[in-house]
Amino acid sequence: NSLFPLDKTDFSIEPVGSRTYHPVFSPSGRGKSILVIYEAGMKRLIQSGELKKIFEKWGHPFPDYPPL
Repeated sequence: NSLFPLDKTDFSIEPVGSRTYHPVFSPSGRGKSILVIYEAGMKRLIQSGELKKIFEKWGHPFPDYPPL
């Protein structure tokens, strides 16, 4: 019993943009160490093809990564 009745068929949900997310690491010694581990892991995932499989599993386009 809404004060302003709405007909759901008058509306649609559509994507209007996108966002990208990137990890950020502290410039501290520990942060730099974690960045090295992260980059090595990403390189391994990209070269093995596993990262592409993850993107496909979740229905995301695979980015055009530069050659490693």
